[in-house]
Amino acid sequence: MDFLRRSLPAVVTAHHVHHPEIEISGAATASATWALEDYVIDLKSNYSLHGAAFYEDEYVKIDGQWKIKHTGFKRIYWERWSRRS
Repeated sequence: MDFLRRSLPAVVTAHHVHHPEIEISGAATASATWALEDYVIDLKSNYSLHGAAFYEDEYVKIDGQWKIKHTGFKRIYWERWSRRS
Protein backbone atom coordinates (compact mmCIF):
# COMPACT_ATOMS: atom_id res chain seq x y z
CA MET A 1 0.00 0.00 0.00
CA ASP A 2 2.86 2.36 0.78
CA PHE A 3 4.28 1.79 -2.71
CA LEU A 4 0.92 2.60 -4.30
CA ARG A 5 0.45 5.74 -2.22
CA ARG A 6 3.89 7.00 -3.27
CA SER A 7 3.43 5.99 -6.93
CA LEU A 8 -0.10 7.33 -7.38
CA PRO A 9 -0.44 10.28 -4.99
CA ALA A 10 -3.25 12.01 -6.89
CA VAL A 11 -5.19 8.98 -8.13
CA VAL A 12 -8.43 7.52 -6.80
CA THR A 13 -9.32 4.11 -8.17
CA ALA A 14 -11.79 1.27 -7.82
CA HIS A 15 -10.51 -2.07 -9.03
CA HIS A 16 -13.15 -4.84 -9.15
CA VAL A 17 -11.98 -8.39 -9.93
CA HIS A 18 -14.54 -11.18 -10.12
CA HIS A 19 -15.75 -14.36 -11.85
CA PRO A 20 -12.57 -16.45 -11.53
CA GLU A 21 -12.00 -19.45 -13.77
CA ILE A 22 -9.37 -21.49 -11.95
CA GLU A 23 -7.70 -24.58 -13.37
CA ILE A 24 -5.64 -26.86 -11.13
CA SER A 25 -2.97 -28.25 -13.46
CA GLY A 26 -0.92 -30.23 -10.95
CA ALA A 27 -0.39 -30.84 -7.25
CA ALA A 28 1.42 -27.50 -6.93
CA THR A 29 0.42 -25.53 -10.05
CA ALA A 30 -2.69 -23.69 -11.19
CA SER A 31 -3.79 -20.90 -13.50
CA ALA A 32 -6.74 -18.54 -13.47
CA THR A 33 -8.55 -15.93 -15.51
CA TRP A 34 -10.31 -13.12 -13.61
CA ALA A 35 -12.66 -10.48 -15.03
CA LEU A 36 -11.66 -6.90 -14.16
CA GLU A 37 -13.61 -3.65 -14.19
CA ASP A 38 -11.80 -0.51 -13.12
CA TYR A 39 -12.45 3.18 -12.59
CA VAL A 40 -9.66 5.74 -12.26
CA ILE A 41 -9.84 9.41 -11.30
CA ASP A 42 -6.58 11.26 -11.86
CA LEU A 43 -6.84 14.43 -9.79
CA LYS A 44 -3.55 15.89 -11.07
CA SER A 45 -4.25 15.47 -14.80
CA ASN A 46 -8.01 15.93 -14.27
CA TYR A 47 -9.26 12.96 -16.25
CA SER A 48 -11.25 9.79 -15.56
CA LEU A 49 -11.00 6.34 -17.04
CA HIS A 50 -13.37 3.37 -17.04
CA GLY A 51 -12.41 0.03 -18.51
CA ALA A 52 -12.40 -3.75 -18.46
CA ALA A 53 -9.79 -6.46 -18.83
CA PHE A 54 -9.04 -10.08 -18.04
CA TYR A 55 -6.26 -10.99 -15.62
CA GLU A 56 -4.31 -14.13 -16.49
CA ASP A 57 -2.48 -15.52 -13.45
CA GLU A 58 -0.23 -18.49 -12.73
CA TYR A 59 0.08 -19.94 -9.23
CA VAL A 60 2.50 -22.28 -7.50
CA LYS A 61 2.19 -24.00 -4.13
CA ILE A 62 5.26 -23.55 -1.92
CA ASP A 63 5.41 -25.09 1.56
CA GLY A 64 1.66 -25.68 1.48
CA GLN A 65 0.74 -22.10 0.51
CA TRP A 66 -0.43 -20.86 -2.89
CA LYS A 67 1.68 -18.00 -4.29
CA ILE A 68 1.27 -15.87 -7.42
CA LYS A 69 4.01 -16.88 -9.86
CA HIS A 70 2.97 -14.54 -12.67
CA THR A 71 0.20 -12.04 -13.32
CA GLY A 72 -0.74 -10.08 -16.40
CA PHE A 73 -3.82 -8.74 -18.12
CA LYS A 74 -5.37 -8.14 -21.51
CA ARG A 75 -7.30 -4.89 -21.76
CA ILE A 76 -10.68 -5.33 -23.46
CA TYR A 77 -11.64 -1.67 -23.62
CA TRP A 78 -11.25 1.65 -21.90
CA GLU A 79 -12.80 5.04 -22.22
CA ARG A 80 -11.10 8.18 -20.96
CA TRP A 81 -12.55 11.66 -20.59
CA SER A 82 -11.60 15.04 -19.22
CA ARG A 83 -12.98 16.09 -15.84
CA ARG A 84 -12.71 19.76 -16.76
CA SER A 85 -15.99 21.67 -16.91
